[in-house]
Amino acid sequence: MNPLKAVIFDFGGVVSQAMGPVLAGIEGEFGIVPGTLLQLFYGGELWKAAEVGAMTYPDYVAACREGIRSHVGSTEVASRVWDRWYGSFYQPTFMPGVLDIVHALQGQVRVAMLSNASPGMEERLRDQFRVAHLFDPLISSATIGVAKPDARAFEITLERVGLLAEECFFVDDTEVNVTAAARLGIRAHHFQDAGALRAALEGEGIRLATTPS
Repeated sequence: MNPLKAVIFDFGGVVSQAMGPVLAGIEGEFGIVPGTLLQLFYGGELWKAAEVGAMTYPDYVAACREGIRSHVGSTEVASRVWDRWYGSFYQPTFMPGVLDIVHALQGQVRVAMLSNASPGMEERLRDQFRVAHLFDPLISSATIGVAKPDARAFEITLERVGLLAEECFFVDDTEVNVTAAARLGIRAHHFQDAGALRAALEGEGIRLATTPS
C-alpha cells in the first residue's frame, strides 16, 4: 500500500460543530416542530441549488428566511430565527480535539478540505472561523459545481491535491460520503470523535503527538 500523503477533511460535523444539535436547540427556543429547520436549510431543493453554486448566498438566505416565515407566520420572528442560527453556527466553535489533529498533521502530509457548502464558504472559513490557512486546497461544492457523494467531487479533489486515491485519507461525518470516497479507492473514515480519528490515522502510520483539547 502506498504511504499516506494527504488527509482530506469535511467541515461541518468534523472540524466545526455538528449543525443538527444547534438547529434543534433553536427549534426548541422558538417552538418550531423538530426537524423543520434541518429539512428547510439542508434537506430539499433549496440546498441542492445552493451547494452547487446554482444560486447566490444572499438568494439562499432570503429563501431560507421566507421558508421560516411560512412556518412561524411572522417576518420579524423569521429574521430572529435566522440570525440566531447564523450567530450560533457561523462562529469558531469546533469539534473537541480535531484542530489538534489538523495542526499535528501540518508538515507530515497534505491537509485539505472538501465540504458541501453554500457560496462564500472560503471567505467564512478565512474571516470568521480563521482556519482557511490550515487547508490546501480548500474545496467547496458551490465553487466546483458538484457535491458529495458525487464521484466527480472526489475526483476534482484528487486532481487538485495531485495525488492518487490510495494516497489519500478522507474524513466525513456522513456515511454515504465515506462510502462514495472508498469506492474510488480513497482510505475513508466515518467520523465519530477525535479519539477514533486519531487512532485511525495512527493506524495508517501517521504519528500524532498527544495534545490538550
